[in-house]
Amino acid sequence: MLELQKQLNQVEEDIQMARRYYNGAVRENNILVESFPSNIIARLFNFGKAEYFELEDEAARQVPKVDLQLS
Repeated sequence: MLELQKQLNQVEEDIQMARRYYNGAVRENNILVESFPSNIIARLFNFGKAEYFELEDEAARQVPKVDLQLS
């Protein structure tokens, strides 16, 4: 049971880290798309601004409850 809890915690941390990495990459992309001279290349190849990862649904933000009771 303790091992399962550790693994669930690690998965949550990995997902959070991936979201931060993605949003950082989006921020860098958006800066380059808007900044000279990289904006010229971005326009040539139809690169545009990307959207940040955000959960608008409050229910999706909640950590799922896991029932670890044995029946």
